Amino acid sequence: IGLGIPAEPLFRSSYFKKLRDEAINMGKSTIFTAQESAEAMKYMAIAGWKTEEILAGIKPVLDLAAASGEDLAQVSDILTDGMTAFGISAQGAGRFADVLTAAALNANTDVGKMGETFKYVAPIANSLGYSIEDTATAIGLIADSGIKASQAGTDLRSIFSRLATNVGASKNQLGALDVLTQELGVAFYDASGKTRPFIDVLNDARIARSEERRVGKECRS
Repeated sequence: IGLGIPAEPLFRSSYFKKLRDEAINMGKSTIFTAQESAEAMKYMAIAGWKTEEILAGIKPVLDLAAASGEDLAQVSDILTDGMTAFGISAQGAGRFADVLTAAALNANTDVGKMGETFKYVAPIANSLGYSIEDTATAIGLIADSGIKASQAGTDLRSIFSRLATNVGASKNQLGALDVLTQELGVAFYDASGKTRPFIDVLNDARIARSEERRVGKECRS
């Protein structure tokens, strides 16, 4: 089995054997073949991941691809790009994959579209101290209004910028995200008309959405 990775020192001898052995192991323990697993490793290497990082991250990449039905190359890009933007190590790949899977299941979007949104919004979200969970919640909320992929990314990037400075943050400019949170009973603004801390808004929105889903399940049962 060939990994198709450039013959750099990192991927020779014992390092290469570790990758090869893990690709074979993934071929036995996942729905993907050893060759497909090796291809995923190649994409991760192209993104700049080292051998030990690839070994730590390959299972979450394959699990996310299996759960989402997305192409392995696309999933590898989404995970590696998003983790880099948020400064998350390879050991956090499982967490990131879980967040993306849960958000896609609970909102009107999919992993591919979320990945496109993350490209635009992840750097500013991280710089403002928002976690991947915070950002995924915001992406899910805005996706529920029909705004997805790159459009959602540019809209959210603009919203984050306005909220960070509290300049121009009005109901009209915050658009669908403000409307959706209000529908959940969550307000962007305090009693004095100033924007609330966005993390507080998202935490309240998470709780409200969980309660909404719980009530919906009880009504259907």
